[in-house]
Amino acid sequence: MNIKYIPFQEIDKVKWNSCIHYAVNSEVSGYYWWLKAVVKEWDAIVEGDYESVLPVFKRRDLWGRNSIYQPQLVDKIGIQSTHLLSRKRIVKMLELLPEYHSVQMKFNEMNIIPPDFEGTAITKKAYRILLNKTHQTLREAYGMTAQALLMKPMSDDYYFQMMMKPEDIVNFAKSQNQLPYDEHQTLRVFYNLLHRGTLVSTVIQNRNRDVIAMMVFTYHLKKVKVLLSCQSEEGKAINAVYRLYDHVFNLHQQKPLMFEFFQTDAEVAKELGAEEYSYWEINQFDLLGKWSERLEKISLFN
Repeated sequence: MNIKYIPFQEIDKVKWNSCIHYAVNSEVSGYYWWLKAVVKEWDAIVEGDYESVLPVFKRRDLWGRNSIYQPQLVDKIGIQSTHLLSRKRIVKMLELLPEYHSVQMKFNEMNIIPPDFEGTAITKKAYRILLNKTHQTLREAYGMTAQALLMKPMSDDYYFQMMMKPEDIVNFAKSQNQLPYDEHQTLRVFYNLLHRGTLVSTVIQNRNRDVIAMMVFTYHLKKVKVLLSCQSEEGKAINAVYRLYDHVFNLHQQKPLMFEFFQTDAEVAKELGAEEYSYWEINQFDLLGKWSERLEKISLFN
């Protein structure tokens, strides 16, 4: 395997996007335009003619120390590859990571944890559901809490609506203190998705046309990915988040789509019959920086 570390200036944009699109574990936030909207620049570990890629996001802390970090608006990309993601391939690529003060990276479920990283890897849970069944069949898999909440129809004082401008999406999330991303990065990504025709926002409004709950998602290949989910106190009173998910399931029923829940909606996902799956993060810290290596060489510590 011909694997090398290359700086941002040498990344081939077309080949990068081609790898992301045809990867066996393709992730929408791995596209060049998405990363450019969020982090501006990044380095990469690349196999061959962009058969596999791993973005490396770098920054300096307040003390001038280099670190690798995970941007908030970039999901668990990990190594994207058009090949089988064998342990050998993963190890070879991770061996080229710079030895920085700290490393924080998210890896998707198809990236196997190499033994050398097991001690610093954290396994996390995410949730998804396949929408190839009828809405009624999907509902039969709901938990008792969700079924009880949805048994009562939504009042005529509220109704579903589609589409909001990216600014309105961000402003509503900010007004509820539920925007987990940088505002400007979010707007850049959402406008990119809007221009590509893959940004969808579903909201619940009251009689005054005030938004009380909102879900924003995008389509990528055979996936529906929720990017943002939030609600006001009025929305909570009518269990708006449950109703939004159920409404979107109804719109996409009997389609071969894998629906991925928003990261903070784990409890809702469980109640709606979602499948749990695992992904992992690397969290490595050297609090002493390079001094720890120097101390090991001093005879006093041998």
